[in-house]
Amino acid sequence: MPIIGAEKNFCINTLSAAQHHVASRFSGGRKGAERFEDSEWYRLSSGALALRGAAIVIDCRVVKKIELTTHALFVGDVVDVT
Repeated sequence: MPIIGAEKNFCINTLSAAQHHVASRFSGGRKGAERFEDSEWYRLSSGALALRGAAIVIDCRVVKKIELTTHALFVGDVVDVT
């Protein structure tokens, strides 16, 4: 599953303290697509995935991709905030 698909958008989900269990899945608790299990996700109008119930959802459009040794850094413009 590509994290940033052909739409060239991504979403930043800001979690509440009550969602610590979700955050721990993305900080090394699970790997790959398995991290997305056990939560409800929905598509924003941009095509990016958002976590239902997140405290803040920031929808971004990719403006630059910077290739690093083992990772890629994406820089985006904010197009919507919920």
